[in-house]
Amino acid sequence: MNRQRSQFLNPDGPRRLIAAHLAHSIWPERVVPKCAKDRSLAIAHGLEEALWVEFTDAKGKTKWQARQDAEEIAEELIKQHV
Repeated sequence: MNRQRSQFLNPDGPRRLIAAHLAHSIWPERVVPKCAKDRSLAIAHGLEEALWVEFTDAKGKTKWQARQDAEEIAEELIKQHV
């Protein structure tokens, strides 16, 4: 295996790249705002609790929505990273 590539492999999993965390560490100004709009990205980057909230709709179904202040939280997370 390529030695450079092996440094980005997840030691706990079956040779999965940890690209999500790598991208977040390199480009937080790109990644974090997208996490505020896409919950699956927020989950991958460990930002779900900061940017999303679970609620029950009128029919009693559990759903997720971005926090009302998700964009402000995203900006703060970017500032903390830099």
